[in-house]
Amino acid sequence: MDIPGSFIKSGYSSEADLNFLATFPPESGRTPGLVVFLHSMEERGNSLHRVYDNPAGEGPGLAKIALEDQDFPFITLSPLCPRGTYWTFLHRRLGTLIREFIEEESIDGDRVYLTGVSMGGMGTWSMAMAQPDLFAGIVPISAAVYSPPIRPRYRRIAEIPALVVHDLKDPSIPYDKARKTVQRFQKAGGTAEFVRYDSGEHYIHTNVYRSDMFIAWLMGVGTE
Repeated sequence: MDIPGSFIKSGYSSEADLNFLATFPPESGRTPGLVVFLHSMEERGNSLHRVYDNPAGEGPGLAKIALEDQDFPFITLSPLCPRGTYWTFLHRRLGTLIREFIEEESIDGDRVYLTGVSMGGMGTWSMAMAQPDLFAGIVPISAAVYSPPIRPRYRRIAEIPALVVHDLKDPSIPYDKARKTVQRFQKAGGTAEFVRYDSGEHYIHTNVYRSDMFIAWLMGVGTE
């Protein structure tokens, strides 16, 4: 990876049948961890550009934020959810893509983190419950566990630390729903840091991903 500065590439996994964006930090002499980002419902379809930035939906995705920040220390992987389905139904395909990407890019399998916003935050909970062996930490944003479609299996992820971020006045997913999700996770033995915003907005992920808190939390999980 002999390219100065951050860079981005698009790709397609025939095994997973998923398109994706990936960003890479500047060469640092060490193998960076991987942050997998699951976008919201509005980005579904066949346009990777909307995963990068969708003003009509979630706004900037993690790929755009990471690319603009030369100090962002992680590789990012942003799959594209096909139209007409949801992340909660794509566990097998997501797992295939992530494992394939880890192998191709020689990523440390112990430093893989999953995050997402709205539908992607729900997908973060459900994907971690479906394939807990993949992730060192999860960061669901503006989301909660709804059953159905999610099969709540909190004990399966009790060993995976979580940073959960939600707005007190979220207009789309009630704060109380997120609070109860965290409580159930903790009751099952999970460890969660619950961060509350008070902006009245649903799409708070851009502020989260640009914050020192997010990077510091990931780096802390990676060194435990």
